[in-house]
Amino acid sequence: MPILAKQLAQASLTTEVTVLYVSPDGVLATLLKDINLANHSDAAVAVSLYIVPAAGDAGPGNIFLPGVEVPAHGIAGWFGTQVLPLGAAIAASATAAGVTLTASGAQAS
Repeated sequence: MPILAKQLAQASLTTEVTVLYVSPDGVLATLLKDINLANHSDAAVAVSLYIVPAAGDAGPGNIFLPGVEVPAHGIAGWFGTQVLPLGAAIAASATAAGVTLTASGAQAS
């Protein structure tokens, strides 16, 4: 089973919950290994991340990192391993604009 390390997502977050990555067809599973949050604004921003099952919606039942505060002009991060099966998604929202999320991991096919 080949495993390919890759950047899964990079996006500027908004106040709306937005899907940033979906584990694609042809992949047995996606491994989420780290998430970096960089705040380039003058105020702290809280970020919430979700691991959403296939055909599901982001909500309290699948919140992964609830309201992580990223300080003004600062960074926050998560490092570990989460397995996303086929069709599962990474989604995120922020309390204000100004945070860029970068997620890295691997795909197994």
